[in-house]
Amino acid sequence: MIRSYAVRSFVLAAVLLGLAGCKRQEAATPVSTIDPNAELRATNEDIAKRLAEQKGAIEDSTAIARTQEDARRAVEAKNAGAVKAVADVRSLRMKWNGVLNEAGTTPKAEFAPVLAKMDAVKSEIQAFKGSDCTESARITLLAGVSQGTDTYREFMASTGAATPAMKTKLDDAATLLNRSEAELQACVK
Repeated sequence: MIRSYAVRSFVLAAVLLGLAGCKRQEAATPVSTIDPNAELRATNEDIAKRLAEQKGAIEDSTAIARTQEDARRAVEAKNAGAVKAVADVRSLRMKWNGVLNEAGTTPKAEFAPVLAKMDAVKSEIQAFKGSDCTESARITLLAGVSQGTDTYREFMASTGAATPAMKTKLDDAATLLNRSEAELQACVK
């Protein structure tokens, strides 16, 4: 009986050790094929995708803003050029007005220097290169100045006072000068 008890204990110990070994073996091999990092990887990919979309949207809006800024600067530069050209034509007009004022107070016998000044202003107007917008006003101003200069030259060559025809020519010259100013106004909007 001792023998059978010992044999039984031995068999029981061997069975228990065998079972314990089997359980260890089962625990060592994973049964699940679920990737624990799959959700984290999917979240990272989603974040990267959204960041790329946001970066693209920012780059697009930056490019649009840059294009709009370039267009705005081009318009400002064009307007600045037009404003300067208008100011230059008006400056020529003011020179002419100054010579006309001098002509109104100069005796006929001393009129030659005034005619020289008229010719000088006329030459400046002829040589002036403004903007496309001011060209029409410059041409109209030149026509008025030319007519005024020619009329004063005619007055100098005459032996008497100004004739009604001369006064009409000077009125027409003044009309051209006023039209020139109106044409300049159209350039400055």
